[in-house]
Amino acid sequence: MLHTPIYDVRGMPYCGPTAIAAVTGEPVSIIRVIIREQIGTKKNGDAMPIIGVSRQVLLKTMHMLGWNVIRAGGNVSRARSAMIRLRDEDEDKPLDRTRDIIRLGDFLDTIQMEEQAGPYIVNVTRHYYAVDQDEICDTHTRIPLEVHRFKRGRRRWVQCWWQFVKLED
Repeated sequence: MLHTPIYDVRGMPYCGPTAIAAVTGEPVSIIRVIIREQIGTKKNGDAMPIIGVSRQVLLKTMHMLGWNVIRAGGNVSRARSAMIRLRDEDEDKPLDRTRDIIRLGDFLDTIQMEEQAGPYIVNVTRHYYAVDQDEICDTHTRIPLEVHRFKRGRRRWVQCWWQFVKLED
């Protein structure tokens, strides 16, 4: 189950902190502090804006918040084949598909059909989504929506995805 992101900062929150907040339940202000510790400051000492978050920073931030990756797919290791199996529409047999033809809609349908509960963070071209088995959240929805109600961005190409689990204290 995804959390409703807590936007306790001024200004527009971007997709990386929003996806992290939806998975972890932490306020965006805490996530921004952790990200700023990693990216440093400008030459004049001012804080760097949190406009784009790299994959490495996103994964390290999730780890610092107590979440570990248990499965990953897409172009994480420059592999050409994805680690998810899609169903053929004509026959009821699984098909292995290459990364180049996996769209966000295909990914959402697959985790719903296979009942692969998340949470996941999915990286499409220049954007992050938080996804669970039946919910999706990003900066445009601002709250978790049921997957069947989500129409925007379903045709975007999935670059990487990560499934997370909360570490026990």
